[in-house]
Amino acid sequence: MTPEPTTRGSPAVIDRVSAAHPADRGQAFYTAGLPGIRGAAAGLIVERGRVLLVERTYGHPWPWVLPGGILEAGESPLAACRRELREELGLAARIHGLAVLDWVPGHARQTPALHWVFTASLPEGERIRLHTQELASHRWIDPADIGDYLPLHAARRIRTALTAAERDTIYYLEHSRPLLPETVDVR
Repeated sequence: MTPEPTTRGSPAVIDRVSAAHPADRGQAFYTAGLPGIRGAAAGLIVERGRVLLVERTYGHPWPWVLPGGILEAGESPLAACRRELREELGLAARIHGLAVLDWVPGHARQTPALHWVFTASLPEGERIRLHTQELASHRWIDPADIGDYLPLHAARRIRTALTAAERDTIYYLEHSRPLLPETVDVR
């Protein structure tokens, strides 16, 4: 998807400003020109030392991911994570806390993004019922094998989230490289 132009003279900005109430047009003009950013939220679910990954059905060079997805308009990252886990796994997973916030730079066809990874668990005794239009299968993966299923940046994000969960902390990343609270080795 091509990001919507955000230059002050673009048709999209002019339409948004024109639609605003006259008293709000100055703020609308200012806000419409701010850079856009995408958001995604995922659940890190670990059972018996293995990480849950799901396989996307739509053509992607790396089909395996943590369960989760894109934030909808006006939706918080936590609400998005709950919704996505319910939609994809067919159950109400319990969210425990935030493990990672990762800023991902934009490129020619996409705006920058923020990825939130929350620790979560499945309800006792319930089975996963995948949303078959989006997901083909799921697997419980040994953390040492995550790099076999995911590109380097995504594997690094998950390894950092596992470390954060073990240390009961939150890590801030930029392009999946830990920066705060301190650098952590997640090779």
